Amino acid sequence: MTSIDRTAYPNLKATQIISQKTLTDNYSLNKHELDYIQGSVRTNKLRLHFSLQFKTFQNLGLFIDLEQVLQIIVNYIRKQLAAPHNFQLPSIKSTTLYRHRQSIRQYLGWTPWGFKGPKSARRFAIQSAYKAAQTLNLPADIINVVIEELKINRFEIPAFSTLCRLVRHVRSKANRVLFQQTFNLLTHEKLIPTLDELMVVPDGKTYSLYQALKEPPKSPRIKDFKEQICHHSWVDTLGNMSSCLKNISKQKYLQFVQEAKSLDVSNLTDIYDSRRYTLMACLIDYAQKKTKDNLAEVFCKTMATVHKRARINLTKLREKATDQTQEIALFANSILGMFKDDSSDQDMFFKNVSSTIKENGGVDELMKICDHIIACHSNQHYPLLWKYFKSKRVALFDVAETIQFGSSTQRINLINALNFLISNRQKRSETIKAPSDLSLDFISDIWRKLIYEGKSENNKLKRRYFEMCVFTYLSYELTSGDIFIEGADSFSDYRTSLLSVGECQEILAKEQESAILPFNGDDFIEDLKKELIDKSKAFDDLYPSLSDFIIDDNGVGSLKKTPTVKPIPKTLELVAQIKKNMPERTLLDILCSTQHITGWSFEFGPLSGSEARFEEPINRYIINTFCYGTGMGPTQTAKHVRSDTEVTPHMLSWINQRHVTINSLNKAKDRVVNFTKDFPITKAWGDGSRCAADGTLRDIYEDNILAESHFRYMSKGGICYNHVADTYVAMFSTFMRCGLWEAVAILDGLLQNDSTIKPTTIHADTQGQSTVVFGLAHLLGIKLMPRIRNWKNLIFYKANPDILYKNVDKLFSESIDWKLIKTHWPDLIQVVLSIKYGKISSALLLKKLGTYSRKNKLYQAFQELGRVIRTIFLLEYLSNLKLREIITATTNKVEAYNELSSWVFFAGDVIVSSNDPEEMEKAIKYNLLISNCVILHNIIDLTDTIHRLQKDGIVITMEDMARLSPYLTRHIKRFGDFVLDLDAKPMDAERIKKLKIFD
Repeated sequence: MTSIDRTAYPNLKATQIISQKTLTDNYSLNKHELDYIQGSVRTNKLRLHFSLQFKTFQNLGLFIDLEQVLQIIVNYIRKQLAAPHNFQLPSIKSTTLYRHRQSIRQYLGWTPWGFKGPKSARRFAIQSAYKAAQTLNLPADIINVVIEELKINRFEIPAFSTLCRLVRHVRSKANRVLFQQTFNLLTHEKLIPTLDELMVVPDGKTYSLYQALKEPPKSPRIKDFKEQICHHSWVDTLGNMSSCLKNISKQKYLQFVQEAKSLDVSNLTDIYDSRRYTLMACLIDYAQKKTKDNLAEVFCKTMATVHKRARINLTKLREKATDQTQEIALFANSILGMFKDDSSDQDMFFKNVSSTIKENGGVDELMKICDHIIACHSNQHYPLLWKYFKSKRVALFDVAETIQFGSSTQRINLINALNFLISNRQKRSETIKAPSDLSLDFISDIWRKLIYEGKSENNKLKRRYFEMCVFTYLSYELTSGDIFIEGADSFSDYRTSLLSVGECQEILAKEQESAILPFNGDDFIEDLKKELIDKSKAFDDLYPSLSDFIIDDNGVGSLKKTPTVKPIPKTLELVAQIKKNMPERTLLDILCSTQHITGWSFEFGPLSGSEARFEEPINRYIINTFCYGTGMGPTQTAKHVRSDTEVTPHMLSWINQRHVTINSLNKAKDRVVNFTKDFPITKAWGDGSRCAADGTLRDIYEDNILAESHFRYMSKGGICYNHVADTYVAMFSTFMRCGLWEAVAILDGLLQNDSTIKPTTIHADTQGQSTVVFGLAHLLGIKLMPRIRNWKNLIFYKANPDILYKNVDKLFSESIDWKLIKTHWPDLIQVVLSIKYGKISSALLLKKLGTYSRKNKLYQAFQELGRVIRTIFLLEYLSNLKLREIITATTNKVEAYNELSSWVFFAGDVIVSSNDPEEMEKAIKYNLLISNCVILHNIIDLTDTIHRLQKDGIVITMEDMARLSPYLTRHIKRFGDFVLDLDAKPMDAERIKKLKIFD
């Protein structure tokens, strides 16, 4: 049976903190309710009993034993009834209790669970569970949906055991129908024999082909590149599984994939046929999509590396450019001298020129020097690309031939050029003749000069430059989403994931009353234009009084550095005293304590949805979290941790693979985050309305598709991107490759946040912003307010080019194209609604829109909207010292959190001993969970310490508390206890020294 702690089943826990606001909102008796209680119960003795039943049922949806009601609730209701303080709850007859409950149900309009008829609560629960089971797989998730539906429709919630049995029965029935439908489709497509072959270990192999499906991609070296191409070709030969999985929802599909990845062949044989084949088909389909994504990722990274190395080489060549230019000038001068002397004798001239060319290294060497000089003087690295491209050429062509590309725009000239290039792959001539109907209008003038041999009308193309040009543009357009890959996942056509126009109109009509999103684009644009005009005018009027901001004659603004406010000595002494009184803890003690308080480990369990079938699961989950969150790893954790539960490396690895997912780690984190919200000390740090985002480098295995050098850290690895609330608690963490603009993940942290802390303003650094992100954030109702390092280089936009400002006109250099925003308003709303309703992630979309595209009008519309929002923000930022201080303070918190996160991750060089991107994401979230447990426990200890000091007469104010943070680590022992025992009897070394071990 599913554990009640994994669900949202309503109950009152003894450890639950009830705030005054919760008491007021949920347990206050209004006049009508007091009159009802007075009229329903005759004696004062029973009124408290009746009132407690009434309010707990009203809030929970079921009747509970009144012994479970917290004393704070009893006292609060007693005061409202004006009952004496020492008034005790009387015992009550079963008949009276039954009559009271019937009366309460009738007054509130709730249908009892046992009611039989067309409006049966049981029938409604079965229908709700069956509907939820079409998209959800875990029983706990389905139970939560059923509870919510019962409460909304005023049906009494049954006992947990009853609800659990009902959901498991309905889920089993729904899954069997789904599995059988998929099995029938697989049988019809004759794919069952192929699936059976995957479970057999081939000759010469130590593992089955099923295991090979789960192998993650390696680094983008040529050898591994070719292996990925072979792997993709093999996976594709397994057949088209997607047509057989059409009845499975996306959410359930991903859950089945997770379950299939956690199983091996021996586990699969224990599963009934239809379920086994469905899980295998889901994994194959997932592998087919991911292999295409991986090939596209490596293709783009390879081309980026080629360009990067050429740029580096260009920098080095500039140092030699002067000498080379002189040599070529002398060579040209000698040729001209020969021409002048031998102009009448052409044979002698060509003979002398040929001899001079050979003396200077030959044609190839001289052309190479010319290319270098051209590159140096044109400031372009394109002529230097071939040196780095030629070794990758074969693999890049193999990818281009293997993958089927499509265009998300009407322009397919690049795909036509690619097809022409592939058809001429085997040619080795210097030039190739292009057909007359081949349009190359997508290339720049710089490429055009390099590609064409003579005049462009001749259609003679320099083969090498043409290949490099087409592959370069293909990598750009794959990144921007203008080109997509058929059958891929993140590189698929994102437009197919968006809501339809009709669905958007229905949603807008519903949300029009709540004004969540603007219904009318014209009104939205007019309001935005007015805001830009008003803000600009206000800034112009305020400029003369701004002592810390100056605009020079060139229109460049500068801000004076804000002086740091130093705390008074008394506050520093108090902070030091509080830190000194913090009790000593160990990391494992903290994990155990926070588990008792919040129950975060209850979110872990078998991926199938059943309960753990081994003893002491909580102990093992805590040790497993410590193992991966600190970087210690299964082997070292098993050696060092002592527990009543047996700890082995295999056990820890097994739990990580089969009991813990990214989703369950997020839910465990939310439990910890939610518990911190009501502590009074957090009010000194913030109200939870703001958060900050920042990335920090983490070392990973270099044999990995994500491994990449970071230009800021000058080191190789990946980026751990964290979102931290202004109350210091960490809300979200994800893992991303170094080459990715960090802004793509900034909005997902808020959109995927399911905790009770709901920030609406987000701060970041320069990497966390762009015009596209500003525009998208605004439409999503998120206020982006970053700390931009190079804001002087940004363009300030006017609402209208005709507007002139008295003081700050030089600051504005361009104006907004409102027509562009208006034209593409329906597209903008379609994207925003699709993100809000989970059809597409903001990170995936921003990856596509993070690269400039002159063809993608959606990108240009978001960019234009973002220019408006960013200009408004910059005007506010420059004119408001208090805002700048808040932004700096909040971003400092996420930087401090990065240090705490690194402190927690004390035992590993790399984040996880695997090159699986999913395992890296899990390791980051394990670390986030432990860090939040440390933060929560520090909040508890700080509150207790401050209370004790206040009882001793020490005055501590909210301002003093603002100087503290819950990132304290000095009192925490990461390594446990090392025991020194000189009384222990040593080994008999002298005896062992005399042992004869060799003949």
